[in-house]
Amino acid sequence: GELTPYANPKLCADFVGVRASHTKAHFTRAVLEGVAMSIYHIYENLDAGNIKSMTISGGASVDKVLNTIKATLFNVPVRTLKEKDVSAMGALLCCMEDCKAFIPEKDGEFLPIPGIRDILIKRFSIYKNLYIKLKDEFKNFKEVQL
Repeated sequence: GELTPYANPKLCADFVGVRASHTKAHFTRAVLEGVAMSIYHIYENLDAGNIKSMTISGGASVDKVLNTIKATLFNVPVRTLKEKDVSAMGALLCCMEDCKAFIPEKDGEFLPIPGIRDILIKRFSIYKNLYIKLKDEFKNFKEVQL
């Protein structure tokens, strides 16, 4: 699930390092990076070895910025399917594609951006460390919500 690898129902999102110069675009990018880092964190904990590419489907697959962030963070091409609304069928189609039993129609391909991955990996390290430093504070957020 989304909270993987942390089984902490009190876990919540944070914006850190915010400055007056940050715009709505910065916050949007931060949310998309957080989504990609959450997926990367799961991948890292699976110890799945090196992947050569990623084929994604579903609602988020239409977001070109998110797809580019994933491609850059994972350092692999990210491919999207023409059929977006495939849910569990998407996973099956992706597996079948890997087995060469079925080749779904591709819609797009997003490549890593050279020079950006090092920055994303450094941000990912901060992302992981923030949970360790803030995990005891998450329980307090509910008490101060308006």
